[in-house]
Amino acid sequence: MSNPRFDLVDIIQTLRKHGKLLLIAIIASAMLGGLFYVFGKKNYKAEADFIISNPLYADRNNLFRNRDTRFVDYFGGDDDLDRVLVIASSDTLRNTVAEQLNLWDAYKLDRTKPEDRLKMKEIFKDKYKMERTEYTTGKVYFEDTDPVRAAAVANLSIEVSENIFRSYYLKMKNNVANSVRERIDEIDRRIMEITEEQVELGKNMSKGFGTEEYVKQQTKATETAVLKEQLIKDKANNISILNELLTGVDSNDQNRYVQVITPATPPEKPAGIGMVLTVIGAAFFGFFFVAIYLLIITYYRLLINVER
Repeated sequence: MSNPRFDLVDIIQTLRKHGKLLLIAIIASAMLGGLFYVFGKKNYKAEADFIISNPLYADRNNLFRNRDTRFVDYFGGDDDLDRVLVIASSDTLRNTVAEQLNLWDAYKLDRTKPEDRLKMKEIFKDKYKMERTEYTTGKVYFEDTDPVRAAAVANLSIEVSENIFRSYYLKMKNNVANSVRERIDEIDRRIMEITEEQVELGKNMSKGFGTEEYVKQQTKATETAVLKEQLIKDKANNISILNELLTGVDSNDQNRYVQVITPATPPEKPAGIGMVLTVIGAAFFGFFFVAIYLLIITYYRLLINVER
């Protein structure tokens, strides 16, 4: 048994023979594509750009340098940007944004159900993206059927990322500052103890002059006075260090480690290829699948006729 002949000429003749059917398929597919674009839900993609500031620029070693002058770049590097990208993919950021913008109700999810929390995670995985650019800056995207909500999520995610990123450095400074505070309190207690010892020594020394015991008490009093003076100097030095550590830690600090360059605004045009390309694409796929169907049917008919 031989296979029927079905080459390029036969394919063209078959398509020409069913030209009206193909034309109907193209028109119908194009109309369906247009209707789908007009009446279907449209997604809007909001985006925002930001830069990373160098956290070490406000470090006490650079603000209060005494020996050498080192150049410290204003802008953060790849490592700092990587840390912000990790924060952007964290559960903390997702949950914070979802709570503040009430995304649970917007997507009809229940935060108390594990399966709905998993769905929220999948929504962010599909719709939310933070990435680096070639200029060591960051860009945030969020896609949603509501353009206002898309812009709000993009902007709030940058704010939350900055708060988490900044709080880490502030916490580290506060931890060190608390250690210095404890040391200052210890010195204060020791100074008070020495002061009481000096008062007691003064009483003992007033009991007799020129005796051997008096000389011993005088020597001890001198040692105590020197020790107390040194502790007072240490306290003053620690207070100076504490003031340096607390610089830029209070709520009035204006430093921001994630600075928005272009905030997200509600997009006016939906995301995607647009109506014209949607119609053209639908028409092409309609032509393609109908043409494939016709060619397969025609080939098998020839194959059956040959077998007979």
